[in-house]
Amino acid sequence: MILEAQKELSEDGRVMLAALSEKIDRQMNRLNTEAKTEIKAFVWAELVKKELAEGPTVPSADMKRAATSPEPTRAPAPAPAGRRIEPEAPRRTLGR
Repeated sequence: MILEAQKELSEDGRVMLAALSEKIDRQMNRLNTEAKTEIKAFVWAELVKKELAEGPTVPSADMKRAATSPEPTRAPAPAPAGRRIEPEAPRRTLGR
């Protein structure tokens, strides 16, 4: 799917698609592979529609920088001193 998208998009469009794909992978690690694939397919389709209607993607300098640089990783917050935090039991929720 991503390989097809890369053929249809401009060079900058491919950079944006790759950056968005990486962001989806990082931010949505709880979702299964099928859900991630569906979201990426939506992003690809929207980028293709945009480029067909408006021409090649032309990101600003800030967008290019954001698309090509890795996101900073967040360190977990330190536990308060003198208190031990026990892990919570898993909770089951209904999907939407």
